[in-house]
Amino acid sequence: FEEKRTFLEARATFVALEPEDRRNARKLESKYLFDISYADLLHLCISKRMDAVLITRDRHLLEVSREEHVPSKRPEDAGF
Repeated sequence: FEEKRTFLEARATFVALEPEDRRNARKLESKYLFDISYADLLHLCISKRMDAVLITRDRHLLEVSREEHVPSKRPEDAGF
């Protein structure tokens, strides 16, 4: 655990939330009939904007990320 914590702390960065992230997450909330949390959809939108891989174990969020063309992986598949 300590090794993973140190790894993450050394690479942690804060990401600014843009107004477009909020708008896009709200649109997706409606599209997916409020079945996925706004917070999860914000992470998806930020990942998409930053061209980053979304890391999650949530199967439904993994499915939605594929539908929305956002690269995603489970932590164990990403090498964590």
